[in-house]
Amino acid sequence: MAKNKSRNMQLEKDLHMAGINLPVHEFMFLKTMSSVGILFLGIFTVLILNVDAQIKLLIILFAAIAAILAPRYFIKSRVKIRQLNIQNQMPNIMDLLSVSIEAGLSFDSSLLKVIDRFSGPLVDELNQVYREVQMGRPRREALSALSQRSNVSELQTFASAVVQSEQYGTPMKNVLRSQAQQLRINRRQLAQEKGMKAPVRMMLPMVIFIFPVIFIILLGPTIINVLK
Repeated sequence: MAKNKSRNMQLEKDLHMAGINLPVHEFMFLKTMSSVGILFLGIFTVLILNVDAQIKLLIILFAAIAAILAPRYFIKSRVKIRQLNIQNQMPNIMDLLSVSIEAGLSFDSSLLKVIDRFSGPLVDELNQVYREVQMGRPRREALSALSQRSNVSELQTFASAVVQSEQYGTPMKNVLRSQAQQLRINRRQLAQEKGMKAPVRMMLPMVIFIFPVIFIILLGPTIINVLK
């Protein structure tokens, strides 16, 4: 019982990180239906194809594996895309927060301005923080909950920085501005790192798909002449 509850809580957290606004039981129903649909599609393919029994067995086996792994891959891919969108949004939102605070607005009013100006997964998270604070929850707890339910290190750093700024009385605008600058530096370094990895990743497709074609075009006529 406790294991199932823990599993449901983890699934609920994964759904939230993926931006899927569905209860756990509804998602489990859709997951079951999609798995059954993939399995039946494999069986239907086997019935209409006139192939060997071994190939039919491989098709059914592939459909069964896809039925199990497809929902997991779907959630993981959605989580990854949402986290990337949050990371890309953070520098601009940190700039607007710091400018709004410099203009004399409170942190809550600055959050409201960000919510009105932008849209996206990060704004949804900040909107939830704003609603919780308006309902009477302490800002420190709301930001701590934001840090716990998100798996983005930059967002966790932002939440802890704001909490520490309130505790020690440091100017929040300086904290937000320095964070925005650091986020831009990190994003530039990450782009450079991906650019350096690109040639290595391109090597395998080139060896498998491009080089054989080049060899056939260049050496094909020579081999034919030698054979003649």
